[in-house]
Amino acid sequence: MGLIFVDFDGVVIDSIHECYDVALRAYSAHKDIELKHTQIQKELFYQNRGLVGPVYQYLVLLEAIHLHSKGTDGSRNIEVLFGSIKSQIYNDEKERFESVFFSERNKLLANISDWISLNPLTEYGKFLQSSTDRLVVVTTKNREAVDILLQYYDIRVEEVFSNLDVKNFSGSKGKLISDYMDRRRENKAIFIDDLVDHLDTVDDHRIACFFADWGYGKNSKYPVLKFGG
Repeated sequence: MGLIFVDFDGVVIDSIHECYDVALRAYSAHKDIELKHTQIQKELFYQNRGLVGPVYQYLVLLEAIHLHSKGTDGSRNIEVLFGSIKSQIYNDEKERFESVFFSERNKLLANISDWISLNPLTEYGKFLQSSTDRLVVVTTKNREAVDILLQYYDIRVEEVFSNLDVKNFSGSKGKLISDYMDRRRENKAIFIDDLVDHLDTVDDHRIACFFADWGYGKNSKYPVLKFGG
């Protein structure tokens, strides 16, 4: 059995519908305004979801969409605006938004069946239901949400590293994975993610990186994971 480190959102779970809903609610609560859903806003969010890593970046993405849509910076694309806003946001605002985001998610969790319906499995997630590989989830999603979905979909994993665990390693999934392998004396593994920024944090010859092209991000240089028959 191989050792596989796998991202969650976009790779195992197609969470884009839930993330859009929660991000919109969190943005409104964080800004103390009512940000109403529009079809254009939703389309821009879906098109650019792959820019988001840590949870606070949903705030960055919605700010970029807001500026772009109202014409203030309409000549600049979302990715450029995203990078500019991300570089200017302070840590205290990041933490405040993340707190609000998880609070809004918890409200949705009150109706667990509806919440799960917003988080269907990807085809790779379905493949993992019968996989015999050793799976370790490494995600910037909160632990409670991951545990609920893994249990519901009956996907067995060796360990889950969630948003707080990644944060403790300076936001580096690569460092976290290397540390885990050192402690377990592992000499070979693969890491699957749909965000190149996370794959770029790997600097360890024991780890082979693969891009999940069914996810939300854009590939630049990594081999695409092939699975199934």
